[in-house]
Parts: sequence; C-alpha cells; structure tokens
Amino acid sequence: MYQKLLKPEIITVLYLLSVLLFLAVITCFGLRRIPDSAQHRGDTITSLHRGQDIIQEVVPRNNGLNTVLIFFKNPNLGNTDRLIFSLSLPGGAELRHIEISGRNIGDGETVRFQFPPVPDSAGITYLLTISTPDTSPGTPYPLSVAFSSVDAYLPGRVISPAGMTGDLSFQLFYAPVSRGELVADLWHLFLPRVLSLHLFLTTAFVLIFGFRFLRFCISRIPEDR
Repeated sequence: MYQKLLKPEIITVLYLLSVLLFLAVITCFGLRRIPDSAQHRGDTITSLHRGQDIIQEVVPRNNGLNTVLIFFKNPNLGNTDRLIFSLSLPGGAELRHIEISGRNIGDGETVRFQFPPVPDSAGITYLLTISTPDTSPGTPYPLSVAFSSVDAYLPGRVISPAGMTGDLSFQLFYAPVSRGELVADLWHLFLPRVLSLHLFLTTAFVLIFGFRFLRFCISRIPEDR
C-alpha cells in the first residue's frame, strides 16, 4: 500500500508543494517592498544643475510608500556633487529627505531611494524633487535623469523644468503595514499567474493521460513490448 502511495510522481508533486510553501513563508516574512506604480518610458534624458531641479507629481496606489527608483546617467563618472532627493506635499511640507554623492551614481544606473514608509499614501499627490545645488550650469559632466518625451504618466505631471511635456521615469514601491495585508497583496499580485499555472498543469495532465490512454488502447506486437 505504501509503495503505491510513494510513487515517483507523488513524491515529485509533494516536493514541489513543499518548495512552494517554503518560498511563500520566506516571502511573507522577508519581503520589504512591493511594486506600486511606475512610469517606465525613458526615451530622452534631462540634465540637473543648480537652478534646474526635477519636480514630478506622483500618486501612489497603496499606503506605505517607502521606495522610489530613478534612472540616472553620470557620464564618465565625472560628477561627484551632492544629489538631494525629496518627497513632499504640494503645499511644501517635506516628508522625506535623502542626500547622496555623485560618486555613488554610475553612468546608466537605477538609484534606489528608500525611506521610512509613509502610512496613508494611497491616492495622495506627492512631489518628487531631485536637485544638485552644488553643480554649476556650465559643468561638462552633469547628472541626468530619464524622461519620457510625451505625457506618459496620467495621474501626475512634471512641474520642473518648466515647459516640459513628458514625465520622469520612476518606479514606486510600498511596504505593507501588516502581514495580513502582505498576504492579501501577494495573493492579488500572483493570482493571475497561479491561474495560468493551473491551466498549464491541467493541460499537461490531460495530454499525459490521453497519451497513456492511447498507448493502453492500441494493441502492440510482441516486438514493441
């Protein structure tokens, strides 16, 4: 009886289920941020210098905004000036402030600005401000950020530089406020993939079963056995 239960197929399925369960537990207890929203288009670049800050409106979809990813270019790694990232409300109240050195920015690199979560960020308009107050306008090696040439981000608009019609290229992430919310968010995030996997496994099972059924039904000559 036990030999029938411990068939290789059953052992393989149990092993895969154990691995999936282990990964789910690790994810729930180790995940620190989840994708929120983004503007991925970056077909042009805009330089930064003193007097020309980048200010972009963003509207997170979830509470707990805690990370912003922005793509930078630092030609020949020549810019070592201070770069300031700021998250503020349209009224001017600064909520988060991060300063880094241009020495830490590569020539074509996504920089992660991570900060304590903003609790009630869902649906609120914020301003992302990037400035280089120590970089003179005539510098040969200005830091640049990726921009879309058209208004690709409908929830918000670019405030500075004035007259621009595109949007900053960025990615927003949020930190769930509780494990229960994390589990619910992961479920909604991966449910379509789970359903696709279920369809794939069902199709594979039908094909394998049909193949075995045909092999059983078709008579074979002794030489084929």
